[in-house]
Amino acid sequence: MAVLEGYLRRIWHKHTINKISFMPNGIFIVRFHTKDMQDQVLNTGHYLFDSKPVIIKPWQENVALDKEHVKNVPTWLRLHHLPLKFWGQSLPKIAGLVGKYIQKDNATEMKTRLAYARVLVEVQIDQKFPEAVKFHDEKKQLVEVKLEYEWKPVLCTHCKTLGHAHSTCRRGKSQTTHKVQPIKPVKQVWRKVEKPKSSDQGNADNLVTPRVPAPRVEEEPVLVQIKEFLPLPMRTPVKE
Repeated sequence: MAVLEGYLRRIWHKHTINKISFMPNGIFIVRFHTKDMQDQVLNTGHYLFDSKPVIIKPWQENVALDKEHVKNVPTWLRLHHLPLKFWGQSLPKIAGLVGKYIQKDNATEMKTRLAYARVLVEVQIDQKFPEAVKFHDEKKQLVEVKLEYEWKPVLCTHCKTLGHAHSTCRRGKSQTTHKVQPIKPVKQVWRKVEKPKSSDQGNADNLVTPRVPAPRVEEEPVLVQIKEFLPLPMRTPVKE
């Protein structure tokens, strides 16, 4: 929380922040001194924290304090081994093969880092992210450019929420973890009891051979999964 608070105060240092409140579901409420400062922040552009987009919206009385369901997010895209002749007006068209072009960084604008061109594009969270793009130049020659994404959106296929996969979804685990497996019927194995040896041949009890269940079963134990374990209470040692 302290890291993110320092990030917000750094990017909005021109606007005086009155208070920052933290919500338990990953939402932060930032209050400014004036309404003009709030409008300037909302109209500045896109914000990214650790290469991940920061979704900003104005607060209202009936606003739902829940995570925003978004469809488009910005991300930085690196185009490796792109010829310098395409770093000008052709760069937005090439980046448009992946998403909506927004801007390029200062190093790409000034051509001080020639290893790759870095642009900010807006992509859909459920689209495919190609590893390379191909296009024809002015001589109709095929040019292939390798792509590198500084961050890719992860969409859960279960709850349709951005930020985690289905394997780590809490809602999906809550439905499967508490499901108790049905107990299978245990098969009883019977064995024959030998007739006891006795000298009294006239006793009728000696002629009976009952069948009793054996002290063993042929089924494995049933495993019941639970969500969490509770610690056992500590025992107080007894002095002798």
